[in-house]
Amino acid sequence: MKIKCDYCSNTYEDTLSECPNCGARNPVQKSVYSKDPKTIEELQEWYRARNLLPYSVTRFYIGVDYRNPKAFGIYEDKDGDIRCGTWDPDEFQ
Repeated sequence: MKIKCDYCSNTYEDTLSECPNCGARNPVQKSVYSKDPKTIEELQEWYRARNLLPYSVTRFYIGVDYRNPKAFGIYEDKDGDIRCGTWDPDEFQ
């Protein structure tokens, strides 16, 4: 049976462990071990290894202190907690 990728909307066989188009994990498949990045540094390496578009194009920033509008990212707040979302200046005051 074919399923639709949650990230790139490609359709692929549900027996595959990941989308052949973007590499996103198949949510139906349970893996024995996890190759998912656990740190910001691992996520940055994962992004680089896939030759994805640069941050300036995607406006998705990983571990970058980008404070301009219209951006989404994964970052550490002032308490060192990893956050995901749009930048909130109140978290850094």
